[in-house]
Amino acid sequence: MKNQVTEGNDYITVESVADFLDKIQKLNEAVEKEDNKGKQNLYFRGECSYYENRIPSLYVKYELFKSGSEYYYRTLLSELGRDDYQENASLFRLISELQHYEAKTRMLDVSSNPLIALYMAVVAFDGTVDEKEDGYVYIYRTSVKNEKFDTGHTAAIKSALNFMPQDVINDFLAANESLSPEFRERYEKYDMDKFEKNVKKSTAYFENVSEFMERLNQCARVRERLIYPIKIYNDLNKAHLIIPAKATERIRRQQGFTTVAGCHFNYCNVKRILKNEAYVGDRLFQKFYNEDPITKRSVVNRGELPQYYFKDHHKGIISRDVYEQTLIEYEKRNRENYKTYPFTGKLYCECCGEKYHRCARSATNINWGCRTNKYLRNVSCDSRKYQESDLMMVACKLLKLKAFDADMFSDEVERINVKEDSSLEFILYRGEKLIWPKEWLKYLQPEKRKRGFRQVKSKNVE
Repeated sequence: MKNQVTEGNDYITVESVADFLDKIQKLNEAVEKEDNKGKQNLYFRGECSYYENRIPSLYVKYELFKSGSEYYYRTLLSELGRDDYQENASLFRLISELQHYEAKTRMLDVSSNPLIALYMAVVAFDGTVDEKEDGYVYIYRTSVKNEKFDTGHTAAIKSALNFMPQDVINDFLAANESLSPEFRERYEKYDMDKFEKNVKKSTAYFENVSEFMERLNQCARVRERLIYPIKIYNDLNKAHLIIPAKATERIRRQQGFTTVAGCHFNYCNVKRILKNEAYVGDRLFQKFYNEDPITKRSVVNRGELPQYYFKDHHKGIISRDVYEQTLIEYEKRNRENYKTYPFTGKLYCECCGEKYHRCARSATNINWGCRTNKYLRNVSCDSRKYQESDLMMVACKLLKLKAFDADMFSDEVERINVKEDSSLEFILYRGEKLIWPKEWLKYLQPEKRKRGFRQVKSKNVE
């Protein structure tokens, strides 16, 4: 199945997700270079079949287009048992929610996420995928100044039209269309009172405009009264992109704001997506294993069992270059945001080969211990824990420093090995080795272990 990515009147054919994302990235780069028109954003709409025009559903249904949508919406709310709206923002959100349930509206759905548009272009309304039918993704470019929020007057005015008589709307439009463009530009900022005093127009014109403005204020329910008829007319003749608030779980899921399970994204979710080898066509087996064959409890495999990596296991949805660049960028940002300490990455346990990690229980109780005891289940390591203050004192004694200097320590010490007898071996960059023997451990603070720690670990191993 091919997907047509369209920009203006041009059609670009893509045949894979990787190709699709590559085209979108190049288009984004081209838009960013054009700064003569100000900040601009791209929005996307996917359709599973070809249609000559993108038309809101209300205008497709001729009866609603001709007679208006007031009776349609009043009846729909009554049948659904929904309460009437209380303010302008809730009106727009109400119509947005009804549109998700296939109600006819004057709105056209677009998304800032190209993958959502791609999904809509591939999957039909009934949830099926036709391999022989082409899908289409339409790209819209708009400036930030044309983007509105659902709490603004523009969204309130356009939403209120759904609950107003169509003849009142038609009379208002016809009355303002009779004015010349120069006249509308000159008097755009005139309110109703100022307009009547300074402009000589027929009584019919003011009656049509006044009735529309009165009905509009009743339906829009904004805090300030709407009083600029020509400005409202100009807004009604423009297409605006309205950004809705993520007010409901349904909208949040459809906008990609939550996971498939409806939970909010966190660091672990994003990390799992970025490092998922399945997207590039590879497969890592035995990521999890059953801890107990009776309870069937599945746990993460952190080295307890071997893992098997199969390259090109299946057809990937992104290119290998994109995947590798993602991993490089992830590691780069992880290093930038990862807070390090003088002993980070330098302490190694010779009992199991793992690094030591820092554990800060309080401002005065900071110790370093083998990560095996924290991250690996059913496995214990009897290596000693060290207080950070003791490690600083040992470094000062061996390096002959009056006070601990983190920069000098990082430049001098390459690695610290924790021996099985708990002695410390400092390996310097210049090749020299310095030993803090076991006999000198008495000068350090006594080790603080949880009561029963070793016994519990030994019992689990057995």
